[in-house]
Amino acid sequence: MFRKIVKQGNSAYTLTLPANWVKSNNLDFGDYVELIESNQNILISTSKSGQVESVELDLRGVVRPEMFQILICTYIKGFDKISVKHDDLRTILDVNNEFTGMVLEESSNDNAIFSSIVLKDNLEVDTLIRKTGFFLKDLSNKLVLVSAGKFNPIEFERLEKVMDKNILYILRYLNKYENVSNSYTKFLYAYVFDMIGDLMSEICSHIGNDVKLAKLVSKNVNLYVDYIFKEDTGNLVMDLRKFRNSIEKKTFTDGLVYSLAEVMYNFIGVLIHARK
Repeated sequence: MFRKIVKQGNSAYTLTLPANWVKSNNLDFGDYVELIESNQNILISTSKSGQVESVELDLRGVVRPEMFQILICTYIKGFDKISVKHDDLRTILDVNNEFTGMVLEESSNDNAIFSSIVLKDNLEVDTLIRKTGFFLKDLSNKLVLVSAGKFNPIEFERLEKVMDKNILYILRYLNKYENVSNSYTKFLYAYVFDMIGDLMSEICSHIGNDVKLAKLVSKNVNLYVDYIFKEDTGNLVMDLRKFRNSIEKKTFTDGLVYSLAEVMYNFIGVLIHARK
């Protein structure tokens, strides 16, 4: 489909939109659309940021694990208001602890309302992704303390919880505000960081007093985060190969560490080149 650019006045140009597209998106005169520039392309998108999206859920009789997943997935989809009929207030309260940018506005033994709060303007997702990456560095440093006999599992769990909440918010933000091309890269970051964090948690549970292995993991996760954000593919590939080849593969924990190295290595090209 082609459209002619029309000059309007001394400094403005206009472009017509297909009538069917306008109608199918419930747009009319005076409504706003979002223009997203990407090199030589401009994506025209219906902006969701000004719309309040609500949903009602009936979760009565739903078991806790399924109820938890339904609420988390509904949150990630970007709804601004989630009204819930339920018979499990404890799960409602636990889910509320996982949310960033949304609060439990009302709650009782059979009804609850989650409402979003405005974070979009002061918590940009790019900054949050970088922050989550550096949480990985913090978590890896805790591995050294495991082997030194000073490991505080409560502190490690707190750091991982913060990272998981960040990742959930990133996914929610992308679904609600971002266009598809931008979302793709950032979804990958969230996915990879989540896998790395989960593997590091498992490693911490099994590593015992293996100082050498703990330092190896700590060193390479730190390097990984630095190289990713510096877009230093050469050193990243070389150092991760060394990391993977240095793992002895004799114990269950060695297997976890090898899985960690594989996850980090397999996504190098995608994570770095998708940023360009």
